[in-house]
Formats: sequence, C-alpha cells, structure tokens
Amino acid sequence: MKKIVKYGLLIIAVTVLALVNGGGKTEVIKEEFEEATFQKPVLGYCPTMKTHAQSIAADADLTLKAYGTTAEAISALKKGVVDAILVGRPAKKSELKEAFELKLRGGYTLVGKTKRLLRLDELTQKKIHTAVEKEEFSQYMPQTENVIYHNSLEEALKNGINEVVFINWDDYSDDYELLIPIDDGGNKVEKFRIPIVYSLKKEFIESIN
Repeated sequence: MKKIVKYGLLIIAVTVLALVNGGGKTEVIKEEFEEATFQKPVLGYCPTMKTHAQSIAADADLTLKAYGTTAEAISALKKGVVDAILVGRPAKKSELKEAFELKLRGGYTLVGKTKRLLRLDELTQKKIHTAVEKEEFSQYMPQTENVIYHNSLEEALKNGINEVVFINWDDYSDDYELLIPIDDGGNKVEKFRIPIVYSLKKEFIESIN
C-alpha cells in the first residue's frame, strides 16, 4: 500500500527594492525560502468505523481524526478539514454530490419508512421482511424468528416498508431510511453498517485500494 505524502508549499518571497541615484539603478533582491513541510493526510471516521480506520492507518502514513457522526465527518470532508473520511453508511446525494469512494466490504442492513434506532433485543421481536435467501438471513440474524420471505426486493419493500426490511447494502438507495440496531450501551452495531471511504482526491482512494 502506498504511503501518501501531502507536500506543503515552497514559498518564495521576492522583495525588489529599486534605488535610483543619478541615472544609476541598484536592485536589492531579498529571497526568503520557507522549507517545504511534510504533513500526513488526515482520515476522519465515525465511531463504528474506528477499527477499520486503525487498520488503514497501520498500512498508510495517515493521521486519524474521530467524529461523532457520519454527518459530521461528511461536513468536515466538504470543508477540506480532512483529506478523506471512513463512514458506516452511504452518503446521501444531498449530503455529498461529488466524491470518489471505496467500499471496504459488503453486507446487509435494515430499512423502513422513517429513520430510527432499534435495540437488538427489540429487533428480535419485530416482524422482518426480506428477499434475501433464508440461509443468508439466518446466518446474519440467527435469533430472529418472525421473518417473512418475499420473491423480490420490490415485494419485500411494498409489504414491509412500514415495518422492517432486511436488504443487501447493494440494494440500498436514498429512497429508504435506515433502521439502526444498537447494543445495550447505545452503540450502533457494526455488522449492520458498511465501511465506505470518501475523498475528493482520486489519488487517495487509489493509494488504499
């Protein structure tokens, strides 16, 4: 994996003082050089992505910066505070219109009509709709028994959007709202998130891919 180095600017300040005396001209040129500085690129990350961020930083020369939410990390990226961010959900088009991205893995998540948090023990009691194969679902959520399997994603969404729909992250879109499982400590459950790196710099994405 490449190391990324962001070079500081080499500033050359030239001051010209012209002295005119009896038709003769003397130029005094003062050149000030500021030595180029080397700064590590900064990778911002949201809480559930801490382990993934540390893994990336172990292989690349990066500085890590923690943010409280994905929205805060996205805002920092747009303002140029960080060079890239690692977040646990796709950025909506209204949040980030243009950026290079890299998904570190796939997985599954839960969607519904309105965004909300769900405790894991509460989730096991919910009726869940899905078009995912039974074997795959059972491996992901083995303690959930009240499951309705549908023949297509469209059918699952039509019948279950007002409840809980289990989908592949590849099928996620801005048309759905995330239902976010949390543990007893109120932390978002990482396996229902998807690690995605966003950057406005293509070379950053290429360097960690």
